[in-house]
Amino acid sequence: MSIDKKKEWLIALGIAVFIALIVRGFVVEAFRVCSTDMEPTLSVGDHILVAKLCYIFSSPDDGDVVMFSDDGKHLVRRVVVQGPIVREDNQDGANAKLIAPDQIIGKAFLVYWPWPPRLIRGNQ
Repeated sequence: MSIDKKKEWLIALGIAVFIALIVRGFVVEAFRVCSTDMEPTLSVGDHILVAKLCYIFSSPDDGDVVMFSDDGKHLVRRVVVQGPIVREDNQDGANAKLIAPDQIIGKAFLVYWPWPPRLIRGNQ
């Protein structure tokens, strides 16, 4: 392989890594569910994708499943919207608490593992 070809491959690889970092940091990120709080919608071990840009110009709707950060932990919950207040809620309504808008990472929209993939819909 010539030096020009190696240089082309390195540039292409660098661009691909840069794009991947931008997508993961600002557009969509993968997470793994580690608790039973959202069963039967989400189960332990489900791998989900979270859209990070969906709440930039809007607020969560009733029933949206969101990922948020609380004390350094990433949690996924269904939300109940009460005016400007967003409250996290699991299936049975236990352990409800308020979520500040800056805690929200994004909207969980797809379980991609285990196969087959399925959309995460609000109010399931």
